[in-house]
Amino acid sequence: MAQLPTSDSLGARPDPVADTAISQVSNAGAPDAALAGVGNAISQIGDHLTKVRRAADLTNAMGSATEELGALADKYSRDQDYATSPTRFKMDASAIGNKYANQLSDPVVQEVFKNEYTKLAAAHQLGQIVSASKQERDFNVANLNSNLTTYAEGIAKAPDSLAQQQMANMAKISIGEMKTSGWITDVDAERMSQSFDMRTQLASVMGDMNADPGKTAERLASDPGYAPKIDELTRQRLLYQAGVRERVNAGKQVGAEKDAIQATQLQFVAQMAVGKLSVNDVLQSNLPAVGEGSQEHFLNLMRSRANEVLDRPVKTIPTVALGLFANVHAPDGDPNKITSTAPIENAYLNRQLSFEDMSKLRREVIDAKSPDGEKLGTKQSDFIKGIGAQIDHSNPMMGKIDETGKQKLYEFNDYVGKQVDAYKQSGKNPHDLFDPSKPDYLGKPEAIKPYQTSLTQSLNTFTRNMNGVTGLGPVAAPAGARKPGESIADYMKRSGMK
Repeated sequence: MAQLPTSDSLGARPDPVADTAISQVSNAGAPDAALAGVGNAISQIGDHLTKVRRAADLTNAMGSATEELGALADKYSRDQDYATSPTRFKMDASAIGNKYANQLSDPVVQEVFKNEYTKLAAAHQLGQIVSASKQERDFNVANLNSNLTTYAEGIAKAPDSLAQQQMANMAKISIGEMKTSGWITDVDAERMSQSFDMRTQLASVMGDMNADPGKTAERLASDPGYAPKIDELTRQRLLYQAGVRERVNAGKQVGAEKDAIQATQLQFVAQMAVGKLSVNDVLQSNLPAVGEGSQEHFLNLMRSRANEVLDRPVKTIPTVALGLFANVHAPDGDPNKITSTAPIENAYLNRQLSFEDMSKLRREVIDAKSPDGEKLGTKQSDFIKGIGAQIDHSNPMMGKIDETGKQKLYEFNDYVGKQVDAYKQSGKNPHDLFDPSKPDYLGKPEAIKPYQTSLTQSLNTFTRNMNGVTGLGPVAAPAGARKPGESIADYMKRSGMK
């Protein structure tokens, strides 16, 4: 097998010898060239940095100026002085350009900025001129339309045909001037002329409708030559409107008649209170002959009042007065709710109410027809219901009867009503009387105390009355309606009317 050589088998090696010879250098000038290349590179980098800085300065200046110029354009787009706004915008835009140009120190960048900004400002300037022109046109057209409406209404109200013709000519001249000035086109002028004719006829129809809606509705429905310029849709709308007006006027007439009758009734009650109402006053009044609130009804009230004044004053039955007051202010839909004065007057005729209480309750019925009157009356009624248990201790379920409780509660309700009237007359808010947070709240213990009695006190008072100690005697029971077969004379005797 073959053997690898070793250091012994190779023999003796020669000693190393240093080589001191200098080799020839063929590129001795290269360092100078390298230095020159570095200088050129540095110069190129400097040029590049200058360009970059110029670009950054230009970009920043243009960006800020563009933003400010845009805000300025937006502001002037809402400027109402369209006649001078383009000139003022140009001056303000120039000031923005000069401001940012003066911030640039490099003349080259400054020149480039001025050129570019001038183009941008010119574009915005043109937009501003167009916007101002449109604003002026819109203003002039709107002004023309307003004037045409005035002319149309004037024609409808004109006293004669000459005045009508003068206004029609003024309208035509106005339309012609706008067309000549270039603010409207020929098509616009024709459309406006047709619209003016329609508005003239519309104003005339509205005038007729105000005077006589029924006759106007009839003409709109049957006469095609009446307001022929009005389109069919508008014609139908006017026809409907005339019908509504006619029904409203009819309702107003009925309402006016009711108001007049109510005023007469109030006047008669006031005259009865002082004994100055005569039979002739009633018979010659605007009241209907029979029925609720009629002449017959008031003649009956006069007879009752005369009997009361002469010899038999009527004492109010507390439960009747309180019940009627509650029913006047009962919620809508309640079958017991009183909406007319007839039940009040009938209670007086039946000697269940004094004349004074009848007058007060009649006023409650009338006042309850107004929103505030209804609100105030309901508040008082609810207050009395809530406070009642503190004055009237009756509890039929437990066999407790407070003989004077209803009388005291009636007196307290009368006191509350007088306080409400006093507040109204002094200009104060009567609603405060029912507000626990107010100083004059009528539900305070000191306000209720004069009307409170114990069951024992109530029983003692009732016993004294029954024994005639006070001389008052028992409270009269209601007479009720006339019995079958009972003569008028017997009924009047039984009810105390004679």
